[in-house]
Amino acid sequence: MKLRSKFLVITFLSVVQVAVLTALSLYGFKVIQDSKDYQLAQAKTQKQLIEVINYLDAMEYWSFDTQNAYTNWEGITENLKENIDVFYNAPVIKRFPPEYRLLQVKSKDYFTAFTNGINSVGKKLLSMQNANLSDNASVQIRSFGIREAYTFLSNDETVSFIMTLAQTASVDITNLRSNYNLLSPIMDQCSSMIDQVVTRLERIIALLILAIAIISCISITIN
Repeated sequence: MKLRSKFLVITFLSVVQVAVLTALSLYGFKVIQDSKDYQLAQAKTQKQLIEVINYLDAMEYWSFDTQNAYTNWEGITENLKENIDVFYNAPVIKRFPPEYRLLQVKSKDYFTAFTNGINSVGKKLLSMQNANLSDNASVQIRSFGIREAYTFLSNDETVSFIMTLAQTASVDITNLRSNYNLLSPIMDQCSSMIDQVVTRLERIIALLILAIAIISCISITIN
């Protein structure tokens, strides 16, 4: 009877241990998924930063569609502020090492300056889109960019107006590039650190699953 009671106690403890480890595993899987979702949002943010710079480069030196200048800009910058907010405030961040939060602090001023630059350039792009260009001027700008088109059509008042907008935007564009160059390595470090966090969590989950399997085997053997 005593032996049977002992087996019952061992079995009960085994069941409790498996239940606890299973709960921890499920929680761990959720944390891993939250971390990966956060990493995806961070990657989207970084991609948008690159797209902003590429778009502005095209405006100055390559093909550029003035008729959809602001519409395209909105498409590129859409949800950027929301993604930045996720980058700083997602609940999963509290599970990251202190070094990660230091990187966030380091990047905050750069992100603020970048978004301010986006707002300023956006106003100028809206003015460009609303300008009444001739078909010829529109084709020239779409084919060669604003600066190159201006060399052929400097007497066109609307082209001159758009060129003036581009020139006044150049300070904003320079600052955007500068802040992007400062943000890019920080975002790379953040991404690398998230990878490390996910890898560590996956190892912990693997150990928990192994522990569940071992305890289950022992329980079955005893019974």
